[in-house]
Amino acid sequence: MRRRCGESRAPDRGDVSLCSRDSSGGVEAPPSRLRRRLEETDGRYKLLIEVSSVLVACSGGPDSVALLHLLWVMREELGLRLGVAHLHHGIRGADADADADYVAALAERLDLPLVHELADVPALARETRQSSEAAARQARYDFLKRAAEAGGWERVALGHTASDRVESVLLNLLRGSGLHGLRGMPAARGCFVRPLLLAWREETEAYCAHLDLQPRLDQSNLDPAHAARNRVRLELLPLLRAQYNPSVNQALLRLAEAAEEELDWTEPQVAALAETALRPAGEGVTMDLAALAEAPPGLRYRLWREAWRRVADESWDLSAADYQALDRLALCSQTGRHLALPHDICARKGYNEVSLLPGGAERICLAPLESYLLPLAGTVVLPEIGRRVGLRLLARRPEELGQARGRQIVLDAARVAVPFTVRAWEPGDRLVPLGMTGHRKVQDIFTDNKVPVEERRRVPIIVDAQGRLIWVVGHAMSDEVKVSAETREYLSITVE
Repeated sequence: MRRRCGESRAPDRGDVSLCSRDSSGGVEAPPSRLRRRLEETDGRYKLLIEVSSVLVACSGGPDSVALLHLLWVMREELGLRLGVAHLHHGIRGADADADADYVAALAERLDLPLVHELADVPALARETRQSSEAAARQARYDFLKRAAEAGGWERVALGHTASDRVESVLLNLLRGSGLHGLRGMPAARGCFVRPLLLAWREETEAYCAHLDLQPRLDQSNLDPAHAARNRVRLELLPLLRAQYNPSVNQALLRLAEAAEEELDWTEPQVAALAETALRPAGEGVTMDLAALAEAPPGLRYRLWREAWRRVADESWDLSAADYQALDRLALCSQTGRHLALPHDICARKGYNEVSLLPGGAERICLAPLESYLLPLAGTVVLPEIGRRVGLRLLARRPEELGQARGRQIVLDAARVAVPFTVRAWEPGDRLVPLGMTGHRKVQDIFTDNKVPVEERRRVPIIVDAQGRLIWVVGHAMSDEVKVSAETREYLSITVE
């Protein structure tokens, strides 16, 4: 008979001390402590109860290795059939090869079936115009879903911890999130579960060290310049702990749990209203304009999110700027206007409804780009074209300066005036293209690059505080702001 895993009791939130006492007063060993965290997580969220098969996603790092090994230890009492899944992202060269070899050897040692695949994340990032981090995430979730369906696995277990959840909350907060973002990552979504969501990263590392599992360490996770999450983990959180709140991790976790509790009781009410306000429309959905107009702003946001969830991959969410743009479309725009959303989804306003339709958003949503202020060391979302522009000051010259006809450039910070503005093309716009000495009209650049007339006012133009054109995104940058041997401060502009 299967034992129910864990009690539904509150964990000792955020206590990352590795020398806690057990019920007898002795020091609790790392394996016992991590097992207790898993039982607490399952007791609260019911992740593994009445589940018979679990595919464990394993990167080779401490979190996923600890999860895999702990579930393997508990497999008989939980009645679980286990498998291992590993995705090689096609980046990091020999280090990634060694990760894959380590996971394969671990699966063989535990006598568990292994599903593995090689992805080309750089190619996916170019194809979808995403950052490498976002493309890797998409490739990983797509692979895990396919593997679970092909192998008949009921759940896919991910090794995310409370540390990851805290980082996600802070990242979402900085991006301007609603309640769902403040919750961070949920314990369960679809087939995905996170059995260690109440454990801390230090506890998974202690578990691996205690059992001499020797997990792999991804050196890119130690580079703040590699990803925004790294900067939050390595720079922002230590600063907040040192200068503002030594217990900031615990405070952010309490915020996530408070948002989660709020969502738990309001989601059924939103779903009930959505049954009357939302209607299927082919592969998309339509929303009743009268119901939207009558709903308070907070409820409209929840209805928009429910509509998005029904059309898009539910592992992704819209930004706060996207939701604001949807509100403007529904309440302030004329009939027939369109809005491009991420993942090739288009919102279109009709006489009595707003439709969210998948496929071809960039081809059918031709609303011109509005003007947006781009803050220093910040980002701005361009909802009309489903893009995000980021500006970052760099302390040293990067290895890659990007390309004027690509999605990233690096320029000399001393040669520009901030803040920048992102806007649409205006007749008369001109700049000195990189490598040239004379000015050229942007209109002529569009003609040379065969940009259709109807799309020209949707190409982002970045100008500095003096009105000088810095970059016609994807087409040309100004020679006047290029990096030289005398450059001491660098500005990176990225479009995702």
